[in-house]
Amino acid sequence: MLSQALNLLGPNDRLFIVGDLIDRGPDSLGVLRIVQNDPRVHVVRGNQEDVFLNAMSLDSAEIISELERYQTVIAEG
Repeated sequence: MLSQALNLLGPNDRLFIVGDLIDRGPDSLGVLRIVQNDPRVHVVRGNQEDVFLNAMSLDSAEIISELERYQTVIAEG
């Protein structure tokens, strides 16, 4: 779908993507590669990217703790 949208753009057009590129489809890495290499695409980092980047900076015990905290918040509504 992203490739189709890019095919519709002219050389002076711009595509702005507002976050959630990660964990919202079957090929997050492919999407990141496409948007990184196309100067017409501008991306604003969303909450999914923040979660991913935060997880990359944690050790495994911290990740488990964060997941447990997240599940508690979701369960409590």
